[in-house]
Amino acid sequence: MTYNEFLEENDINHLRYINFTNENKELLKITINGNPSEYINIAKEAKKLEFILVPRVESEEYYKGLLQFVQNCWDGIYIKHNFLSQANKEEFLCGEKIINAVIQEINQNWNTKQKLAYVHYKIGKLISYVPDYNYNIRTTNSPTISGTRNIWKSLFDSKSICNGIIAIEQNILSRLGIKTNELSSGVHAYLLTEAEDGNIITDATWDLTSSLYGGKPNYFGITYEELCMQEDKVSKSHRLIDPPQRVIKIDDDELREIYYSIGLIDKNRLFPLPILGKTQEINSQNYNSIEEKITSFFDMFINEFSEEAKHLCETRNILQQCLEEIGIESNSITTKFVYDKSDTQCLRPYLIIHINNENINSKIFFINTDKMMVEEIEVQSFDKQYMTHKLDTTIPFWEKYIKSKNNNNKEQNVFDVNLIK
Repeated sequence: MTYNEFLEENDINHLRYINFTNENKELLKITINGNPSEYINIAKEAKKLEFILVPRVESEEYYKGLLQFVQNCWDGIYIKHNFLSQANKEEFLCGEKIINAVIQEINQNWNTKQKLAYVHYKIGKLISYVPDYNYNIRTTNSPTISGTRNIWKSLFDSKSICNGIIAIEQNILSRLGIKTNELSSGVHAYLLTEAEDGNIITDATWDLTSSLYGGKPNYFGITYEELCMQEDKVSKSHRLIDPPQRVIKIDDDELREIYYSIGLIDKNRLFPLPILGKTQEINSQNYNSIEEKITSFFDMFINEFSEEAKHLCETRNILQQCLEEIGIESNSITTKFVYDKSDTQCLRPYLIIHINNENINSKIFFINTDKMMVEEIEVQSFDKQYMTHKLDTTIPFWEKYIKSKNNNNKEQNVFDVNLIK
């Protein structure tokens, strides 16, 4: 029914659901066409309104009107752009503040490539891929995982998954007047953007680590054929039944020029990756042991990159690379997400790093982002307090050390408690 028809037959206080799209499936629900700012009276008078369903891609003027509408709603309202999840009023208002801040940073005279590059970069600063046991860009049916796909909730929580990241990008770019399409293989989503001279493929999810830590993006302006070639025999995350057409490639020189033109790299056109420079400084110094060198590295990391450390998946990637840089073989490093045993829903992950080779006798490092420190923890204490994800069927690597201690009174493979300040 129309808004006027609804008011003829019902008291506005009975209104439960507003759909600002063109779907109409629920009782006592009306569909409104036009800018939400034209219906502020509904927001003020419908005291039992529960949900607003809105499009995730619209103009800047539309979202300005939506912001005004929600500001006038009661605090119990939820905003949805799909049927997977919703944002409450606080999450929506926070998300809008973040989006508008990004838009304010963008020069309206930039071309599409420049605007896309800036949004691609900012995603890495704003969002972390949801850290879960199934790390390789796969998702579960967990309400927690699906809940991160809402644009505004994702920004409020600073975490999402691939299709949620794409939704944020599309939302911001649509406000800038840029047309986009989501590309989905069924297991992964990435972005196609219409530029002046053709279509551009980007994957902000797979570039999160680069964007967060200041490295060169590897998935900006890449062709579909290159995507498939890079992941050949490893993954089929980007494989599509109908590949996009008119895709243009952005080569290395053009990429560096774009990032320089929007102020993200200096005149030398080099991506800074400051953590690599700090790691090389540590490598240039003399240490009495590899343990002392690792301690120095973690000390540097937690002091210099405390904000980045909160992005667990991206930190997992960069720490693996840095530890290899200071001389730890890749096959000696194991990383895993764990949860406090009191966290029965596995909502709050922590990152642990296990190092074990001929020079280091089994050490486990706990990245404690609550206290912002790295702890070396004794295995028995660790096992008592932490667990793997409830859906993770792999055997925790530390079980063999517990078994070893239980079967041997010589205290083999026991970790010393040592707090790295």
